[in-house]
Amino acid sequence: MNIDDLRKLAKKRLPRAAYDFIEGGTDDEVGLVTNEQAFRLARILPRRLIDVSVRDQSATLFGRSYSSPIGIAPTGLAGMFRPRADMMLAEAARDANVPFVMSGASTGSIEDLGKLAPDHGLVPALLGQGPFDL
Repeated sequence: MNIDDLRKLAKKRLPRAAYDFIEGGTDDEVGLVTNEQAFRLARILPRRLIDVSVRDQSATLFGRSYSSPIGIAPTGLAGMFRPRADMMLAEAARDANVPFVMSGASTGSIEDLGKLAPDHGLVPALLGQGPFDL
């Protein structure tokens, strides 16, 4: 079983709009191709006979210490596929002590995020009015 097998199952089970949203990429799918190429270049090399009895991958972000430098990225409209999905992700981030970035297209509210994961939820500020206002 691989990702293509899961993709075929999802295409059969999900409504077309939902499948296209999850499977789609930006800029005429160029984003998908770029990501796939980058993952092919990344290799995980096993290291043996290295003492791993004490490990620490903690990181500090905005003055707060997290268990890992990796968090949960925005997953806009996740609630379209599972009720409360955004809040479930926020709870998972809280429990794992990693950051959670709420999407501007979230189906959850900032207030709920503040109640569930006050120290783990981040909300990006969207600046500008048009495509060239960066």
